[in-house]
Amino acid sequence: MNFFRNNLDKASSPYLLQHANNPVYWQMWTPEVLYEARRQNKLILLSIGYATCHWCHVMEKESFSDPLVAEIMNSHYICIKVDREELPEVDAYYMEAVQLMGVPGGWPLNCVLLPDGKPVFGTTYLPRERWLRILSELAQLWAEDRPQFEEYAKEITSRIESVNNPKSGQAWDAALFFQNLSRWQTSFDEVYGGFKRAPKFPLPIAWQFWLQYALLNEDHKTADHVHRTLSRMVLSGIYDQVEGGFFRYSTDIAWHIPHFEKMLYDNAQLLGLYATAHRHRAEPLYRQVVKQTLEWLDQNLRLANGLYASGLDADSEGEEGRYYVFTAEELKAAWGKDYCEAAKILGAREELQWEGHFHLFFSDLDNSEEWPALREKCDAWLKALKPFRKRKAKPALDNKALMGWNALLIKGLAEAALAFPNEDFMPRALNLASVFWNHFRLGDGRWCRARYEGHTPLLARADDLAFATEALTYLAAVSGCDSLWGQAKELAETAIEQFYDPHKGLFHMQSRSDTLLIPSHMYEVQDSVTPSANSVMAFNLYVLGNFWGKSEWIALASRMMETMASEVAHYPSAHALWAMLRLYLPEGPVLAVALGEEAEQRKEVAEHLVAGVLPVFGALNSKLEFFSTQGKRNSSSGSLGWRACHLSACLPPEPSFSRVRLKSSG
Repeated sequence: MNFFRNNLDKASSPYLLQHANNPVYWQMWTPEVLYEARRQNKLILLSIGYATCHWCHVMEKESFSDPLVAEIMNSHYICIKVDREELPEVDAYYMEAVQLMGVPGGWPLNCVLLPDGKPVFGTTYLPRERWLRILSELAQLWAEDRPQFEEYAKEITSRIESVNNPKSGQAWDAALFFQNLSRWQTSFDEVYGGFKRAPKFPLPIAWQFWLQYALLNEDHKTADHVHRTLSRMVLSGIYDQVEGGFFRYSTDIAWHIPHFEKMLYDNAQLLGLYATAHRHRAEPLYRQVVKQTLEWLDQNLRLANGLYASGLDADSEGEEGRYYVFTAEELKAAWGKDYCEAAKILGAREELQWEGHFHLFFSDLDNSEEWPALREKCDAWLKALKPFRKRKAKPALDNKALMGWNALLIKGLAEAALAFPNEDFMPRALNLASVFWNHFRLGDGRWCRARYEGHTPLLARADDLAFATEALTYLAAVSGCDSLWGQAKELAETAIEQFYDPHKGLFHMQSRSDTLLIPSHMYEVQDSVTPSANSVMAFNLYVLGNFWGKSEWIALASRMMETMASEVAHYPSAHALWAMLRLYLPEGPVLAVALGEEAEQRKEVAEHLVAGVLPVFGALNSKLEFFSTQGKRNSSSGSLGWRACHLSACLPPEPSFSRVRLKSSG
């Protein structure tokens, strides 16, 4: 390998290819490159980002394309580029290091490492002059005082080990948990919805938790806040009013100006969240956003092979948000005589301009009950803007199809199928699941995270297996398709075999069969914009353990809950799915079983959301033991009602789904 050239032209990642023409001698994260750093005893400059990242683009243009910057980087460092979406364990390890150094996380994540990979410095985006100065200072320090570097690296890696090691054996403190839940509630933004902070992220798993909490505790105020949040988001600037689809986050507290990238993982989860919320409180707005979001996904992220790409860039034509915003002249040309009325409703007021342009949202939210009457007018005004969008260059597509994010979409479609049984969401979900299985399964017991033509498949990580197991389990339950239960079981078995660490009682991010190129294994446990691999696997093991009668899987899930007990009680806001599972214990999620394909049963599920209860549809002639046992019981009792099943025990049938209850919580 020639280390005196930029080798990213051999990469498969769209992000790495964006840097393939830089004068920096970028290398990929491989054993050969890391060995070379040790051989030369040279510092490593690790830069991590992703294809749709705005500030990654800025730093690429300002610094990595600059010959002088490249000369310093090439002279003093082995320079490595990583796509965080391809190698999440590398990103997680060095993000933890940077945050322990007191630097807020973000991308691009730039770290200086010792030749053995231990971190000694970290930052995010820096302007060119500061970047140059820091590179020079660190190179000089390395030449003059290596023991200082080594001592600091030892301290940081020790702290990472401590943070990455949840303390098991601490008793569950329910009082502390509910006390901290109350503290989390005080951060609710009663004006704009969401939480009182900026930047403001959608956080689908957090609102799924609070909806479940509200249902279990008959807390109408919290339920109202969840629905306030969902309504405000879809009427605000974080939602693309013209074409649909959610942006990654809002830069302000009012959800007005977003960071303009659109990601598959956000939209897949929000699709499911709005569908689930519709089952709790039927809102025409929720039905509209589910259908429009899926339409946007199909038109913008769907690939020729039937899978979905990772996201759309924030930038186009060299500017962030250019594709999505409008000038006053464009709005006047589109709206004509309606300009003044439309501008008032859709936020096109002078004081709301962003960098000389307008980003649209429904501005008069205090009178939001009036706007449905204006919906037809608004739809016409928004439709009139589409030709102006088409004249602009579209943001670039990150065309890699990730296993985990496609799985999130399968689950979102399954949730939509439950909420809207008369729509085509069920066949869409089943079709995507079939394409998914054929594309990502390698056939030798392994799975790939992202697959590129002409390149060695990148092996799956724990989140891929966790999300896929959950998606196929959920789809199996709501579709009544026996084969999906078998596929979900296979995925769970693979996850346990390849990722479970019996010493920690958790799943580490990288498979045991894959070469570990970071100082230690990482265990993803915090739920953030997506739930963590470990919390999802705990949920999977409870559900599948019950379905397949595998008490050992339920024992694994229970041990995971014990391991995380202290963390969840102290910091529920960082562990939303773990916290949701805690609400269901000691019983765990309940399977509410209905045999047969009665339209009335599906209609009932669409109209009722029951906390901690997963509706499971099964065919009367199913060969699976779980369903055949139910069939015998039903035939003897003459009832085709709903049976609540847990730990291989089923209660007498209830006449309606809404009567099924989680029997205990805490």
